[in-house]
Amino acid sequence: MPYKSLNDVPEFNSLFVVLLGVWGAIMNYLKRKNDKYTLVKKVGFFVLDVLTSGGISIVTYLVVYGYTGNEFLSVGISGVFAHLGTRAFYIFEQIIVQKVGIRL
Repeated sequence: MPYKSLNDVPEFNSLFVVLLGVWGAIMNYLKRKNDKYTLVKKVGFFVLDVLTSGGISIVTYLVVYGYTGNEFLSVGISGVFAHLGTRAFYIFEQIIVQKVGIRL
């Protein structure tokens, strides 16, 4: 049965989904070439990756669980979407930098 509010989501599922989101953010951050950035920009990029990935994983979990009702499938898909969503955000960021000419 789908959850009626966020208070109905079990704590373990919420924690696991957020950890999958953070894992996706860490993988994306490690893949990014950070040699030319200052420490402040590196921390900013990491926080941006964590917020993006965590948000995507939570929303994906709730949408998939509401549609299918399967918790196992919902957690797995949310982890994949967290990693791919953060990666897509990074690619989108690089396209904007190339087109507009902004230096990060």
